[in-house]
Amino acid sequence: MAKRTDRNRPPTTGERLIELAALLSLLAICAGVFLLTGPQTFTSVTGVAVGLYTLWRRPGRHG
Repeated sequence: MAKRTDRNRPPTTGERLIELAALLSLLAICAGVFLLTGPQTFTSVTGVAVGLYTLWRRPGRHG
């Protein structure tokens, strides 16, 4: 029988809210940098934001 770990449980509402806040924060930072630097940096700014969010969301980040 497989051992149930924290990774197998569904995320709680609080965890989902934290994830939403993180995503919205990254979007706000991305928009701010875009406004400051102009459209020539759109790809770089968006790529960095997606990379940071992906690293933050990857499995196993809690231990």
